[in-house]
Amino acid sequence: DNIVESGGETVILTLTANAAAYTLSPASATRTIADDDSPQVVGVTVAAPTIPEAAGSTTFTFTRSGGSVAAQQAALTVNVTLSGTATFGASCAAGVDYTLAVVAPATAVLNTAPRTVTFPANNPATLTAAVTVTACNDSVLDPAETVTLTVAPPTLVTDYTVAVPAGSATATVTIIDDEIGITVAASSGAVPEGSAAVFNLSCSGASGQVTVNYTITGADAGVVITPSATTITMSCPTGGTVTVPTVNDGIVGNGRTVTLTITGIGQAPANVVVGAPSAATVQVIDDDRPLIIPTMSAFGLGLMSLMLGLVAFLRRRSLK
Repeated sequence: DNIVESGGETVILTLTANAAAYTLSPASATRTIADDDSPQVVGVTVAAPTIPEAAGSTTFTFTRSGGSVAAQQAALTVNVTLSGTATFGASCAAGVDYTLAVVAPATAVLNTAPRTVTFPANNPATLTAAVTVTACNDSVLDPAETVTLTVAPPTLVTDYTVAVPAGSATATVTIIDDEIGITVAASSGAVPEGSAAVFNLSCSGASGQVTVNYTITGADAGVVITPSATTITMSCPTGGTVTVPTVNDGIVGNGRTVTLTITGIGQAPANVVVGAPSAATVQVIDDDRPLIIPTMSAFGLGLMSLMLGLVAFLRRRSLK
């Protein structure tokens, strides 16, 4: 008995004839040794589908099954591919979202491709091999990002087979960002003067109480813009609204803009960052029109002159 998949082998016994002493019929016999060493089947699962960015970790568990007892007690190296939207690194550093580490007694090559995971031999845990993924906490506003480990085809087809269906051979964990991102957008891009410019402050990511600092500026220095405050305290993810009144000034051609710019974060958890866009602008449309004085055309002036002449003529006739 061995752990090599051979697909079945034959043994042939042939007797040598001695015509003076005996005859042979038949002179040979064949027997087939049935192979019991079919390839092992390897799959992978993950303990938690999501982990937080701050100190989050979980375990990918590779499992092998099938084959002979002898095969299951021997070491087995499995090819592994790494994918997903998160960025891998050998250690946490700028731009790195997570790291990987094999759990003893298994061994692995994880930091460089081609990546492999090796099941240990002659060990009570010989049927499983574990890899831990640990998130790297940073101060960058990120979307939810994924880490996927997949059992890749073997180097030799006799080493193992990939578990089916395909979902049994791949596992994914999602890293949930812990930053709160603050952005601003105008409720309307334009308002008539005398109406209010409304700015909506939005939160993305985690939850918490946040104080946001901002400034209000206008393109026309002659119009006084008086916001009710230059800070707003709001609950995330609900967000908040800043309303800025505009002046109906009676000045012709005095269209202008109102801009809200987030300048920073006041009292808030340490994981709050200003996202993009951090400024929004509303166009204030002038509704004043110039005074129109009617003017007379040359034809009108000629007609008026003729009528005045006619009136003068009739007056002279009446005085005779």
